[in-house]
Amino acid sequence: MLEGVRMQAQLPPDVQPGQRLKLRIEQAAPERLQLRLIEVLPDVATARAAAAADQAAAQSQPADSSQIPVQAFALALPGGD
Repeated sequence: MLEGVRMQAQLPPDVQPGQRLKLRIEQAAPERLQLRLIEVLPDVATARAAAAADQAAAQSQPADSSQIPVQAFALALPGGD
């Protein structure tokens, strides 16, 4: 599938159907699109697990004391309490 559209394709021997790929257009014609393989992307489940692990690691690190807390940006608006 390319952007949600199922297309017939000839794949290189090391690429398996269903893999997520980062591609670049090399040539485009009305009946043919030639793409270059840039990178094999991790599957969705692997990518989500990696993102969750990164987020958990970031939350477990102590806060940077040089950052200004969000509460410092609170201000009273006209007509507000």
